[in-house]
Order: sequence, then C-alpha cells, then structure tokens
Amino acid sequence: MVKTGIIRFSAASVAKGSVVISKVVEKNFAREAKASQQLHHFSVLLKRFNSVTQERDIFTVKVRTIFEDAGRKRKLIGDLVSEE
Repeated sequence: MVKTGIIRFSAASVAKGSVVISKVVEKNFAREAKASQQLHHFSVLLKRFNSVTQERDIFTVKVRTIFEDAGRKRKLIGDLVSEE
C-alpha cells in the first residue's frame, strides 16, 4: 500500500509563487510587444526595399534604351559619313 502525504503550502510561499509567475508573464508580454514592433519595422523596410528595387529596374531599362538608341544613331551617322 502506498502512503499519500498531504502537501501544505503556506500563504507566503503561495504569494511568492504568484509574484514570480506574474513577473514572468509581464516579461513575456514585453518580449511579445518588442517582437511585434520589430516585425512592423521589418515590414516597412521590406516594402521600401521592394519599391526601390522596382524603381532601379525601371531606371535600368530606360538607361539601356537610351544607350541603344545612341548606338543606332552613331551607326547611322557613321554609315552616312562613310558613303560620302
């Protein structure tokens, strides 16, 4: 037969346990708030990065077009000069 004992807690030990748990919960909420704030900042930075990347791609296409047009014009001018 197994003997079972009764565990008695004092009011002071229960109160200390409650204080420890409340401090842990408070720290957890603070960490969650910080993580949420950092996630928001990351989201904003990612949107800006994507916007800048799109603008860079558009600019690159425009610059290539300008240089290609300039190359064609040089070739036309060179052909005209060589025919004379």
